[in-house]
Amino acid sequence: MGTNSRYAADAATAGLVLGLVSFVFVAIPAILNMGVVSSGYMTWIRVIVMIIAIYYFGKRRAVKKGDLGNTFGEAYGFAIVSMFYAGIIAGFGQYILSVYIAPEYFEARTMDTLALMQASFGADYVERVVNTGYLEFMNNPIVVTISGIIAMMLEGGVLALFISPFLKRSANVFAEDNNEE
Repeated sequence: MGTNSRYAADAATAGLVLGLVSFVFVAIPAILNMGVVSSGYMTWIRVIVMIIAIYYFGKRRAVKKGDLGNTFGEAYGFAIVSMFYAGIIAGFGQYILSVYIAPEYFEARTMDTLALMQASFGADYVERVVNTGYLEFMNNPIVVTISGIIAMMLEGGVLALFISPFLKRSANVFAEDNNEE
């Protein structure tokens, strides 16, 4: 088994856990029909858990590399790849949640957004948004999953910028066999 397959397996495992964590922290407010303030608290808790998880999986990957060391770029890249996998899980979970599990919660959030848009841009703008099929487009499973991937990679990328320096390890130049195990 080569280095790339181990890297992909480690990133997929990290992504699965990170995606499930993200999904759970989105599902709890939706299923319990929490208000905006409570959902905001859940978001902060999710970010803290994500930081811990990114650090944990990044550190685990760095230790596996052993004498090869781990640069900032490798740690950051691993986090980004992991967040790609996490985005697939979180995005698809968001679609299932918004269409099958708690559609009324997401419909209420959509109505709140439309009300804010109407206050900012006027009723004509909101009417054009509704009539163009934008809302149906945004409920497409592919669109929701891709937006989940993009959102997770952006969020994870920002978090990884601060976490990756702590995952750096110097290579052991005196090691006899400098291959990843």
